[in-house]
Amino acid sequence: MYIDYMPIVRTWATVALIATIIAACFGVIIIGLDAKAVQVGRNLYSSLPSKTNIIVAQLSFAILELILCLVFIGLYIAVYLLAPRRVRRARRVYVY
Repeated sequence: MYIDYMPIVRTWATVALIATIIAACFGVIIIGLDAKAVQVGRNLYSSLPSKTNIIVAQLSFAILELILCLVFIGLYIAVYLLAPRRVRRARRVYVY
C-alpha cells in the first residue's frame, strides 16, 4: 500500500477550475447588467444618489471578482503546464 495523493489533488483542482470559470461567466454577466444600470440610473435616479452609488459599488466588486477569477485560471494553467516538466516523481512511500 502506498500514498498517492496526486490524482485526488488534480481532480479537485480541476473541479475548482470549472467552478471558477462558471463564476467568471457570471461575473461578466453581472458587469454587463450593472454597467447598463449605472448608465440608465444616472438619468433616472439623479435625485437619489445613494441608489447609483450602490450600483457602482456592486459593479466595482464584480470587476474585482472577475480579475481574481482570471488570476486563478492563469495560475492553474501555469502550474498545469510547468509542473510536470520540473517536478520529478518522488519515490513511493509504503505504509505498514
